[in-house]
Amino acid sequence: MSSNEIEPDQAILNAVNGGLILVDRNQRVIRWNSWMRSASGYGLPQVRGKLLAEIFPDADLRRLTTAIAAALTANASTIVRHALNPVILPLQTRSNRPLLHDITVTPVGEDEINGCLVSVTDVTMVTKRERFLRDRQNARYDAVVTTAPDVIITVDEDGLIQFANPAAVTQFGYFSSELIGIDSARLFVTTDDWNAVWRNAIRGTKPRPRWRA
Repeated sequence: MSSNEIEPDQAILNAVNGGLILVDRNQRVIRWNSWMRSASGYGLPQVRGKLLAEIFPDADLRRLTTAIAAALTANASTIVRHALNPVILPLQTRSNRPLLHDITVTPVGEDEINGCLVSVTDVTMVTKRERFLRDRQNARYDAVVTTAPDVIITVDEDGLIQFANPAAVTQFGYFSSELIGIDSARLFVTTDDWNAVWRNAIRGTKPRPRWRA
């Protein structure tokens, strides 16, 4: 085979739109596709025979290494998601920005496990889109709450106020900073009124509590 020819299985790996890394039972790289070369800056000749920790010495690979070990010893497949593991491999997009990615680790072999396949999926655009939509939704919610004529407060499980909108500040006669962290029961004339508010909220009715002057 000439130096310009590509082995058939390597050509298949290179055709995949995603990162593919094949490691042997010693967790050393034996295959590495062109997508990985583009995202990491390392070609197959540079990484062949190396551990991922040797290729990416500054990366925290504990979660990925555990997943690879589980594939090799327990025949277990694992998905390492970006949402729970924001930084896995130090990869970059074509515009040289951090590439957000999920990783799937799958054992390879039929009668005997002789390696595992590490698949890298680019979720950069999906994650950015989700963040944009979430931020826009939060902005709309904040705008509604801020301009609402009704009192809106949030409390934690101990009844301490965590948020109060401008209407609440006006109604209660406190500064916003004074409301945060106080016992919400202080805003009611009696404890019975406070309990009634919660009971009616659970029932879906709207009582008219008496606020402290």
